[in-house]
Amino acid sequence: MFIPNRNSMTLFKRFLLIDPLFFLSLTIVLYILRMVVPFINYLAIPILFIYFLFTSVHYFLSYKSQNSISLLKFQFPCLVAILFYIIGIIISSHFIFFAFKELLSAFILILLSFSFFLFVRDSETFSKFTWILGKQFILLSSIVSFLGLLKFCLRLNGIDIVFLNFSTQSIGSSLTSDYNFYCLFSFIGLIALIFNASKFSKVFFTLIFILLNSNILLSNSRRGIIMLMISWLFLFLFGLKFKFNLKHIVKKFLLLFSLLCFLLIINNYYFTRQRNQSIDLNSKFQNQVQEMTTQIIFRYLTIIDSKRTYDELYNELWVNKNFLNLKINYNKYKNSKDPKNLLYNIDFKYGLLFWKPNANATKHKIVKTPYGNGVRVSRFNGDNRSWPLLYEGRSIVFYSNHNYIFNFKYKIVSGRDNPFQIGFLIENSDWSDDEGVSLKIISKDLENGWKQGTCNYTFKKTCYRIPFFMNSQMDSTILEFANISLIDSNASTNLPAYADEISSDKEKIVQYINKYDSINRSEMNNKRSTNNLFSNNDFTLGTHFWDPAADSTTNEIIETPFGKGIRVARTNGNGGYWSLMYAGRPIVYYAGHCYRIRFYYKVEKGDSLPFNVGWWVNEANQGYVAHRLPLIINNIIDGWKEATCSYKFKETHYDLPTFLNSLQDYSTVDIANVELEDLDRNDSLPVFVDQVKKINEILSARLSDSIVYRNFKNKLYSGRTNRWLYSMVVFKDSLSIPQKIFGGGFDYLEMFGKEFGEAGYDYPHNPFISAFLYSGIIGGIAYLWFMFLVFFYYIKFYKYHYFYFVCFLVVFYFSFFSGNTHFSIPIYAIFSIIPFLTKYLVEKEKNEAIMKQIDINI
Repeated sequence: MFIPNRNSMTLFKRFLLIDPLFFLSLTIVLYILRMVVPFINYLAIPILFIYFLFTSVHYFLSYKSQNSISLLKFQFPCLVAILFYIIGIIISSHFIFFAFKELLSAFILILLSFSFFLFVRDSETFSKFTWILGKQFILLSSIVSFLGLLKFCLRLNGIDIVFLNFSTQSIGSSLTSDYNFYCLFSFIGLIALIFNASKFSKVFFTLIFILLNSNILLSNSRRGIIMLMISWLFLFLFGLKFKFNLKHIVKKFLLLFSLLCFLLIINNYYFTRQRNQSIDLNSKFQNQVQEMTTQIIFRYLTIIDSKRTYDELYNELWVNKNFLNLKINYNKYKNSKDPKNLLYNIDFKYGLLFWKPNANATKHKIVKTPYGNGVRVSRFNGDNRSWPLLYEGRSIVFYSNHNYIFNFKYKIVSGRDNPFQIGFLIENSDWSDDEGVSLKIISKDLENGWKQGTCNYTFKKTCYRIPFFMNSQMDSTILEFANISLIDSNASTNLPAYADEISSDKEKIVQYINKYDSINRSEMNNKRSTNNLFSNNDFTLGTHFWDPAADSTTNEIIETPFGKGIRVARTNGNGGYWSLMYAGRPIVYYAGHCYRIRFYYKVEKGDSLPFNVGWWVNEANQGYVAHRLPLIINNIIDGWKEATCSYKFKETHYDLPTFLNSLQDYSTVDIANVELEDLDRNDSLPVFVDQVKKINEILSARLSDSIVYRNFKNKLYSGRTNRWLYSMVVFKDSLSIPQKIFGGGFDYLEMFGKEFGEAGYDYPHNPFISAFLYSGIIGGIAYLWFMFLVFFYYIKFYKYHYFYFVCFLVVFYFSFFSGNTHFSIPIYAIFSIIPFLTKYLVEKEKNEAIMKQIDINI
């Protein structure tokens, strides 16, 4: 039998002496922080367990005399909502862990609700608890904001820090993929700061205010920016003390209107005056700043202007409208005598526009030459490297197997032999090396020391935004250039010559380029089967045509007993989506044809079969079932296995996501020699999409349509709208009359998963709609009653809980479009029980005052 010693008893007593209000507040904040910083789970869950023990001991030692009926009365509305949730789980056709996980959140809410009743006994302790909670929100939101902004700044410079790299978001300050609730946490900290402004110094208040506002602005949350603008307007009009003064409000409105007019005038001047600046080849840092800034602003602008395109915004922000209005005003700077020339301002009529030195100790000067204007490039005391004359005009797409020819006139004013090189800088390519930097120049003598230079290069891989023209100028040399041209000798009217003709979105341009290269190399590497539809099936071309489209996934080319292979590894992901997705030549899948996938694999880490294989396709509206096909597995050698699966399509589809998906977390698998064969192939039918339509038409169509979004039946403003509309379909068509009344449980999660999701489950993203689906009309009305009481008591007792009321309004706005149920979002559930606590305390103090008055009268 264990007998506690004196030290353990002393420690236990000290544990009980912890301020319960501080402990309760810390538990709440850490529990909410789980949605903001993933690793907090390892701290928040143990704290929850310890707090549960702390609360239990306090109850049995000190509060046995508490009125149990009062406790149940205080919790009753919340308990009703939880009861219908439990009924929904019970009546589900089978156990769904996704729903059970939220039930645990409901029980945690009961614990916290019980703690409020236990430890917040009067208005004094309520005020103390509010102050403690506010301080903790301010502190932790400031720390999180600092980390988020640090991540953002590092990414501007192309740096990723492991412990900050939780999010799959390439832009914004969010540390998680759920940037809306990341933003919300900072918002609550900002509200707490404003309500407690008088308790902090002006310097501290200003610094934290700027920090939190900056983090919200850069979080990439449209809900956040809308709420922030409303908050700024409210603070501007009413001030931190929220005083209403009509005269001051009118003056501030006039001041705001004047400021907006001034900004419009400045904006018009800034973007209409001609600027001699680069547009495509900025420095790496400047380019990343421009792209990330544009993406964030574009996302926010879609709130009020859904028709504006990314291209238009990018040009308005960074490009001079007067001459960089893409296809129209570019023509002003084109040499009409040579329409095939891809370069602009080749005669330097407009100075150094589109040309710049990108090398040390280099100077440029416009000079007169026998051939019109030219440029003099002087270099002294340099390092003989980099690009002394770099073209930075309209970004050209250099296509694979196309031969590009330079023609230019040049004169060596000072220096020996040929003290320079002409070429392209082609980096990070499996098909090209640095041979393109120094091309062989064929020279022809002209007059007065001038020469005609010609050189050419055939690209092995399609590229764009690459540095090119004159590089490696020797020190102590002076060169002059005039009439420079670059011509694609294999140009086709079906192919866009410039990147902006595809898109200003870098990702879409890369997709276009990869698909183009896929088509040109479609006949390569089909060694195991002459009918193999996959390009680069043996990975001799590296990872080309194979993408890690899932989070926390990395791909690495390795040597295998069968030649080159690919190692696919996943760490802390979400268990869904495509860990190795084929992204090559778009394939047509015919109805009634059976397609077979065959490949070699070896599990290096994880379960015996930690992945699925198949296609992401909704066949005849039967859901996405073809992504987890049964595999026929044969052992080969040294742990390697051969896997085969097949699927007969019910409808004709094209360009479907396919191959390896849903790789389990903390798993590693090696893959080699991947085959896809149409077992019912008909040579009279086109095999690939580009055989059906012209390449530029089909590729542009695919780039403008995301894989998942094009399967939606209702292409409205957002995925939320589609889900809300589909909820009505589920309620009307999939639920029986008894289920409509009493609920259909959580079977709808799988229905939404088949219709929209990348994993097995999805939901309406609205807790009110979900309540009607899992608990029917009765449960839905009960939930509406519960939320009506939340709003009613918040309004009725508003003067007792200003801070919580404002926080709840913000939280409700964020949560209305997210989450499955009331218990999916911890901060939403917690703030919804505060008004019941206020009601209990107010009525308790009134009753005590009445009883005290009766005692005095007696």
